[in-house]
Amino acid sequence: MNEQNQKLENIKKSSHVAMILANIAKKLCIVGVVICMVCGIGLIAFHDYVNEELQRAEAEGAFSLDELTTEYSIGGFAWNFDDSGKISESLGVYLLVEGVLLIVFTVLLHFVSRVFKEIKDSDSPFRKSILKDMRVLFILITLLVLQSGVLTGVMAGFALWCVYSVFGYGCELQQMSDETL
Repeated sequence: MNEQNQKLENIKKSSHVAMILANIAKKLCIVGVVICMVCGIGLIAFHDYVNEELQRAEAEGAFSLDELTTEYSIGGFAWNFDDSGKISESLGVYLLVEGVLLIVFTVLLHFVSRVFKEIKDSDSPFRKSILKDMRVLFILITLLVLQSGVLTGVMAGFALWCVYSVFGYGCELQQMSDETL
């Protein structure tokens, strides 16, 4: 086996491992989405009962509502829990927002898995179909990074655009090589 074939086999093996890991992470995200959504809807639906129980537990000294009403962060945005007896609703909305964020991560992992599956199954990592999925993946990554800060998001976007351009050029070279043969 020549050196180029060995390198391609190594790429395929590492792509296979990355695809498996992305699929496992995707399944974990799906479980997290279900848990967040069910719990969030439950907290909102049974808000009267949950709020009464929280107030009773606080009166008994089991915990302090201050522990729940501290500032949390969702995707870089501060979230203050309402301490006027609507803790359950606030926690429910918080979990629903976290569930939506996990849905975004699930979609991202889906495209990561697709890219690595296509690399594993093709005779070259420089294919137009791979490039198309990479474009969607890079846009999603840039949008996720943008929420942590505009400057960081812009820098990540430019870096990913450069990687995309390099792969695009690789696709053109691969196509010319295939046409020559």
